[in-house]
Formats: sequence, structure tokens, C-alpha cells
Amino acid sequence: MSKKGELDDDKRTMMNKSIVLKLQTQNAMEGFKKEIQEVETYIEDISNGRIKVENIVYPGTKITIGSNSMFVRDQIQHVTFYRSAGEIKIGSFEP
Repeated sequence: MSKKGELDDDKRTMMNKSIVLKLQTQNAMEGFKKEIQEVETYIEDISNGRIKVENIVYPGTKITIGSNSMFVRDQIQHVTFYRSAGEIKIGSFEP
């Protein structure tokens, strides 16, 4: 019998494995947090993109910039699509 408050060898081994697993999981989580931050930064960078249309955009075309999307309803030509205030806007063509 073990003294009160002490763990036997099996439980001590299990506790040590649990501690190691917890530390590994915490390290992995920190890595994932950094990766998420990098992806969010990348998405924000590409969200400022523009789509320049020299010819024609046909009805039904889906325009996506960052996390915003819109469908073109009418045929349009010589335009620039850009994101502003969380919406996709249409401006004049900028070569």
C-alpha cells in the first residue's frame, strides 16, 4: 500500500505522460495561433485588390475580393471592381 497522497507507479507514469501531452498540445496551439494570424494578415493584404476589366463582364459573373462577393447583373465593360467599406464597388476602368 502506498502512503496517503502518493501515487503508485502506474498513476505516476500516466500523470507524467499527461503533462508531456499537455505541453505538446500547448506548443502546437501557439503555432496554430501564429499561423492563423499570418493567414488573417495575408487575407487583409489581398482584400485591397482590384479587378480591372478591359473588355466585357457578362451577367452572372461572380466577383470576389477578399471575403466579399457580388454577382454581375448586367453586361458591363471597361470597369474596375474594388472593395470599399466592406462592399465591392464599380468604378471607371483604370489601366
